[in-house]
Amino acid sequence: MLMTAVAFGLLPAMQSARTEIAPTLKDTGGAVIRGSMLARKLLVCKQVALSLQLLVGAGLFVGTLRNLRNEGPGYPTNHLLSFSVDPSLSGYSDERTRFFDEQLRTMLASTSGIESVGLSSVPLLQGSAWQNAVSAEGSEPKPIQDQPFLDQASPGLFTTLGIPILAGRDFTLQDIGVNGGGQAVINEMFAREYFPGRNPIGLHIGLVDFESPTRSKPNTEVIGVVKDTKFRDLREPTSPQAYFSYLEGSHFRGISVYVRTRLDPRGMIDQIRERMRQFDPNVPVVDLQIMDDQVGTSLRTERLVASLSAVFGGLATLLAVIGLYGVMAYSVVRRYQNIMPIVRRKPRFTTSGIRCAGRISACEGACSCRVGSTSLASFRMEPSVAFQHG
Repeated sequence: MLMTAVAFGLLPAMQSARTEIAPTLKDTGGAVIRGSMLARKLLVCKQVALSLQLLVGAGLFVGTLRNLRNEGPGYPTNHLLSFSVDPSLSGYSDERTRFFDEQLRTMLASTSGIESVGLSSVPLLQGSAWQNAVSAEGSEPKPIQDQPFLDQASPGLFTTLGIPILAGRDFTLQDIGVNGGGQAVINEMFAREYFPGRNPIGLHIGLVDFESPTRSKPNTEVIGVVKDTKFRDLREPTSPQAYFSYLEGSHFRGISVYVRTRLDPRGMIDQIRERMRQFDPNVPVVDLQIMDDQVGTSLRTERLVASLSAVFGGLATLLAVIGLYGVMAYSVVRRYQNIMPIVRRKPRFTTSGIRCAGRISACEGACSCRVGSTSLASFRMEPSVAFQHG
C-alpha cells in the first residue's frame, strides 16, 4: 500500500513536469493535460488488488479470532473466577503454606453463592508452563524435546473447571501418603502417546532426572484420564498433560485459585475479596478476574492484528475507490471536451442545409411553372399562326 501511495504521488508530478505548455495554451477546448491512461489504469488495478489482498487477510484474521473464541479452552468459562495468592511472600513456611491452601479451599467452598473450588500450581491460559521429560511404564523413552505440560492440582479442580473425567477418578484427601510416589491424572493425548493401545489406569509414570538416572523410575500411579483442554493459551494445539496431586508436594509457593459460582461472577468479586481479607489479611489477592476476561486477554494479539488488518483494508479500499473515481472522471472530462465541440456545430450545419435545400426547391418549382405557362401560351397561339399563313 505504501508503494502504491508513493507511485500515485510521484507519477502525476513527473507527468506534469514533462507537459509542454504551448500546446496546452493553444487548446481552445480547455482540455486537461493529457497523460498516459494506461499507466493510470495499471496503478488503479494494482491498488484495487492490494486492497482486496488486505481485505482477504483481514477476513482470515477475523475468522481465526472467531474460531478461537468459539472453540474456547475446552471447558466452560462462564461463572468461573480465578485469582492467585502466594503465602510464601508473607514469610509462610512450606508447612504453613500447605495448611493455608487447605483451609482456603474449605473456606471458599462454604461461602454462599460458590459451587466448588480448585487449586492449581500453574495459572491456566496465561502463557505459563511447567514442562519436563516423562517416562512411562512399559513404553519406550521419548525424545528429550517431547516434554508434556505438567501441573499440580488439588481435589475438585477438574470439577470446578468443568473438565470431564473420562476414566478413573479425581484426587481425594484420602490419597495423601497412600502411595509413596503419589498419584497422577493425565489427559487423552498423554494416554495415546505414552500408553498406546493400553488402559493407563493403574500404570505408572515418572519425571526424568538427567542428573540421577536411577531416580527416573516411573513410580507415580495414574488414577484418571480427563478430556483434552488448552493449557498455556488458546493458539497452541492440544498437547499431552499430566497433573500431580498438589497436597503431596514438598514445596509450596504461589497458587492459582479457581472458583465456580452459582450467581453472576461479577457480583461475587467484592464478596470474595472481603472473605479473603477476613480469612488472612497478610496474604494479598492478585489478579482476581472472571475467566471469560482471561480468555479475552489471551486473544489480545489476535484481536489487535484483526483490528489493524480490518482498518488498513478499509483504508486501502477507500483509496482504491477514490483512485478509480479519479481515473473515470478524468476519462469522462477528456471525452466530453473532445465531443462537445462537434455536437455543438452539427445542429447549425443541419439547419442551414435544410433552409438552403428549401430555397433551391422553391426556385426550381417557380422556374418549372414559368416554363410550363410559356409552353401553354405557345400551344394556344399555333392555330392563329397557321390560319394567318394559310
